[in-house]
Amino acid sequence: MQNLVGRIIESYRVEALIGQGGMGIVYRGYDLKLDRPVAIKIMNIQAADLSRFIERFRREAKNQAKLIHPNIVTVYGFIEERGLLGIVMEYVEGQGLDEIIHKQGKLHPYDAVYITKQVLAGVGYAHTKGFIHRDIKPSNILINNEGVAKIMDFGISKSLFEKGVTATGAKVGTVYYMSPEQIQGERVTHHADIYAVGCTLYEMLTGQPPFVYESEYDIMDAHLKKQPKKISQIIPGAPKLLDEIIMTALAKDPNQRYPYCEEFIKDLNKLEKVLTEMHSQFAQGKVLRKKPKKWVNITVFSAFIIALLALSWFVYVQVDELFKSKQLDMLKRYSIETLFKSSNYFRGFSAIEKTELGIGATINALEMFDNKDGIAVADSGYVITTNDGGAHWKIAARLDTVTNLHDIYVKPNGSIFIVGGHSSIFYGKDVNNLNVLKLNGNYALFNIYFLNELTGFILGNQGLILKTIDGGKNWRNISSSSTELLYEMKFLPDMKTGFIENNRRRRFLEKNQTFHK
Repeated sequence: MQNLVGRIIESYRVEALIGQGGMGIVYRGYDLKLDRPVAIKIMNIQAADLSRFIERFRREAKNQAKLIHPNIVTVYGFIEERGLLGIVMEYVEGQGLDEIIHKQGKLHPYDAVYITKQVLAGVGYAHTKGFIHRDIKPSNILINNEGVAKIMDFGISKSLFEKGVTATGAKVGTVYYMSPEQIQGERVTHHADIYAVGCTLYEMLTGQPPFVYESEYDIMDAHLKKQPKKISQIIPGAPKLLDEIIMTALAKDPNQRYPYCEEFIKDLNKLEKVLTEMHSQFAQGKVLRKKPKKWVNITVFSAFIIALLALSWFVYVQVDELFKSKQLDMLKRYSIETLFKSSNYFRGFSAIEKTELGIGATINALEMFDNKDGIAVADSGYVITTNDGGAHWKIAARLDTVTNLHDIYVKPNGSIFIVGGHSSIFYGKDVNNLNVLKLNGNYALFNIYFLNELTGFILGNQGLILKTIDGGKNWRNISSSSTELLYEMKFLPDMKTGFIENNRRRRFLEKNQTFHK
């Protein structure tokens, strides 16, 4: 197939080759009309059965165009020009899940569960619309720079309402993730996707699919007859619930698997709680330790007695002075009992109410100026404001329809700073007339933080750290040893030493790593 880099097809400029497979080639392109990056998938017209292949490819565009979901790659358009047949899709800046697994060997259980829940959300949505993917696997899942999983390639999906396209007995899918009923050529339902998601979760946790053999026959035979090795046998200490989830998803009988993706997600939510409890117990030191030597116990006990005597003398002296100064009466006003005299003193969170904004986008950050005025930013460029203490919110502006806004900072002088995807920094005093600063490179900016009126920082993906010393007029890149997604920065009260957290899971970038201004 000819290389199309540099060509303009309809309203799209082809910029670079990003992938190639049996079905065709995927390019990174640019939509000249809507001013946005796109992915262009061009069909391999050398296929033996051209008419059938074109029908299948058109069906892919038609199917995916019906599926609008945060965890599914969005289809923008269809190309059919001068012998070229292609689909124009959302361009996802990130990596394939297969690449991530290959580089890391295997994923942390938290990350594996986090990704699997997103995949199930997308697949489950497709099921409600009447579509089965039938080829869920790591290479068909993209993880963008914000950590969002995106399912692609519905090219072999089949509408539950569509008849006669795929003949009974035809096997479509990838053998490592293929359900027993697919292998046997039986009628395929949404349970096949649940099986494939189970295989994918297994690979994320262990580094390889449930069944790995030299021949396709042996792999298919294992799918039909064998049970995969338990996760707890591969990862010592893995909870029993994890084994149960995998075994349910990989049940040979489709009717014994999870009936719907939602049920799968419910069990993963339970697993997250179990993993959190295990982590908490470990962090609190509830693990087996070697019994200390006897002489160590005697030394510790002696030190404790000495410290106790010193503390007793200190307390006696201080209390005696307190009585003599007659200040004890003043402290009675703040006794514990007085905190409970009024039931209205603190209401807790019993009065929380849910407010639907109707914008169909995720709210990522919110800041209140005072008791009445507040501002929030969301995906797809939405800026929302309130002037009645949050009782009502309205869309104040839409800065960019394709840029997700991640964080907002309002300075004491009223200056507003908003950061988001596509290397964008918005700033100004009027939310309807903000200036925009575009950085070189393709960055997603996640956190903006000012130490004072002049000094501030912005964090982003690829280890990006920006600093300003003139109140945000100019920003410069600070050298960072990380290439990870930097999500939030917090400073100690001395405002000299701060901590940078990576990822939405709030893990420290490195243990005790500090960042000095």
